[in-house]
Amino acid sequence: MQNPSKPPSTAKGPRLMAAFLLAACIIPAGTIHITRTGAVATKPILQPIAPSEGYPRTEIVLALDLSSSLCDDGVGPCTSGVKLDALKAAARDMIDLGILQPDSEMPLFGRIGIVPASGRVRFALDGDTTNTVVPLTTDKALLHTQIRQMIAGGASTSNFGIDWAWRVLSPKWNVLWPEALSPGPFSKLTSQRKRWPPPPLRKIVVLATDGKFASSQIGAGDAGETSKSDIKQLCAGIKSMNIEIFTVGIEFNRLNAAERKIATETLENCATRSSDHYNATTHDAVKAAFRDIVMKLWPSPPISG
Repeated sequence: MQNPSKPPSTAKGPRLMAAFLLAACIIPAGTIHITRTGAVATKPILQPIAPSEGYPRTEIVLALDLSSSLCDDGVGPCTSGVKLDALKAAARDMIDLGILQPDSEMPLFGRIGIVPASGRVRFALDGDTTNTVVPLTTDKALLHTQIRQMIAGGASTSNFGIDWAWRVLSPKWNVLWPEALSPGPFSKLTSQRKRWPPPPLRKIVVLATDGKFASSQIGAGDAGETSKSDIKQLCAGIKSMNIEIFTVGIEFNRLNAAERKIATETLENCATRSSDHYNATTHDAVKAAFRDIVMKLWPSPPISG
């Protein structure tokens, strides 16, 4: 498994070669389809928006499971469903809470990126932006559009989602993004989680899934490796870089006992702290979990007087 903390090398296979071709605009417009054996890639089109200066920076990437199990029929594809609607509402709420309007009197909280995973991770051109990666940005309208048009369907590949969330946050992969959308350096991260004075930079992954990865196989080319095993390795690597992980289990109560046990243990172990895992059993609980994450991250100066 490629470590996203290391820069891409054209000597390490077609998947990384595709990343270089992507950055150089050599591959024609289309879709990036990440697999174990290769990729077809295109350069994403996004308007760079520079972050505000002078305030603590927080970089958040939402790694969102959009597999067919989020549809009410469990087959999909679908644009709406009990679990999918809960996820969309929670993500939109986090965007509104985490990124303030430019004319606000309060400081900019940070930048947010999105990595949807529904059997693959995609970058799109030619107007097709459904379920595509959004690098770190303060463009609320863009983020809301991406959330609104998300479609659930395909295999559960939360491992690809968290894998590419790491890349969105890793400056080693800045070749993929315009400069203004690139993440900050790891050197500014700290293992301390003080709310005041706030650290110069925090990097956050929010992994949200309904836990069906616990029993699903990735597909051709994975040599039978499960998504759950990948997630365990990826989470350990991410945390070793002082990137914080919050995990949200979406209605695990709908799983059978065996699936629920595996899914809960996987997400609990993935989270930076035990309190950073949320077991959200209802629509409102999913939204509350995302809101609580924002509240934990918000700089909180002591009250004087």
